[in-house]
Amino acid sequence: MLTDVLETENMLVKYDSELGYCDITLTHGGNQVELFKSDLMQFLDILRKYHPDKNLWNLALFEIIIEPELQGWIDKNINNTETDLGVKREAFILPDDMIIELSIEQTMDESYGKSIITKLFLNYEQAKDWLFDER
Repeated sequence: MLTDVLETENMLVKYDSELGYCDITLTHGGNQVELFKSDLMQFLDILRKYHPDKNLWNLALFEIIIEPELQGWIDKNINNTETDLGVKREAFILPDDMIIELSIEQTMDESYGKSIITKLFLNYEQAKDWLFDER
């Protein structure tokens, strides 16, 4: 059962103790990069507390294009920590925006991001089904 564990203006994190995963919804606008980074750093506290091995990122309303400098920051600060804490799989629900989709793909293709099995989706149910399909 999902339980709210962190809420900010643009991020809601829920944790399911039975399935051991986090469900993260981000709604940051295009000019909120510093707020986005701050929210991600708060998310790391949740990872350290609950140790999920899977994350479902709902970015359907996310509007930030993740430029190369931010991609590197995410890889070094977020993906690296996720890997160290045992995150193995992440599903991403994307907005219908090819540029944002490409920027997320590039972010997860950085050095630490490659350690996490990822897949991109446009549908929540398909993303969740894939996240728990261990085949």
